[in-house]
Amino acid sequence: MFRLSETGKYCLTLPIRVDRQKNMINEFHKHHLRVRFFYGIDASALIVPELYPKKSEYNAAAIQACARSHISLLHQAYEDGCDYAMVLEDDVELSANWDKAMDNLEGCGFDLLYLGGHSTIEPKDAGGGFYVAGNIAGTYGYIVNRNIIPYILRNYCYFWGMDEFLSMYIQPNFNCFILLPTLVKHLDGYSDVALHHVEYNCNKWFDG
Repeated sequence: MFRLSETGKYCLTLPIRVDRQKNMINEFHKHHLRVRFFYGIDASALIVPELYPKKSEYNAAAIQACARSHISLLHQAYEDGCDYAMVLEDDVELSANWDKAMDNLEGCGFDLLYLGGHSTIEPKDAGGGFYVAGNIAGTYGYIVNRNIIPYILRNYCYFWGMDEFLSMYIQPNFNCFILLPTLVKHLDGYSDVALHHVEYNCNKWFDG
């Protein structure tokens, strides 16, 4: 069962993103969160596999770097031994209702819980603010149960971006939910995956 105090908390960033790290330190301080920064893989240092289906896309290396960074982080989280791992990317804002929502999560059980995300399909209400995660995209904020991390590590294939992999192989096979209203907002700005300025349209469920 989920306990915030027993959850590993990680913020995925890049060494060069000191500006974002400073912003996130301030964000975490507001909610009394002790979060470990985890350095991801720089796309400029990555060789894209020849068989990668998106190799022809201009940001293929960045998509790969993002996915592999999440996989590396989850491997570290599993080694750290916490029952749950909370993963936040370095360009997010936490809801003003964060503290109350975390209190309400105490004692809940789930395999994967999205704290932010978007979908073209309206999620099915499962009660208590939980909605069944089906075709949820976005990996900028989630909590994962330690029990399913080995499955993720064994089955992740470099053919997919991380959110694609989770939506196709994890959401249908495990107890996966999204909290609505969502607790994490993806901030507009330069995207290290898209490689240009992005104004996100994925925050319609966010409760600021």
